[in-house]
Amino acid sequence: MAPLGHRSLADVKDTWDVLKEIMDWFTKIVTTGYEYSDGITASRQNDVDKEYAQTQAVRQAKEIMLEQLRNRTAAAGKKVTRRNIIWSGGRRSARG
Repeated sequence: MAPLGHRSLADVKDTWDVLKEIMDWFTKIVTTGYEYSDGITASRQNDVDKEYAQTQAVRQAKEIMLEQLRNRTAAAGKKVTRRNIIWSGGRRSARG
C-alpha cells in the first residue's frame, strides 16, 4: 500500500494533465474565434473603403464635368444654370 501523500501527488499530476489539455483546446478555440472576428472586421473595412473611394471618384468626376461645362459655356457667353447642367445640347445627360 502506497503512502497517502504519494497517491494524492499522482492524482494531482493526472488532474494537471487533464487541465493542461483543456486549456490547450480553449486557447485554440479562442485564437480561432479572434482570427475569424479579425477577418470579418477586415472584410467590412475593405467594403467601406471601396465605397468611399467610389464616392470620391464620382464626386471628382462631377467636379471635372462641371468645370468642363463652365469652360464651354464661358466660351459661348452663356450663364451656367442647373438646367444647362442637366440638359446639355437638347439631350438629357447621364445624370438623369
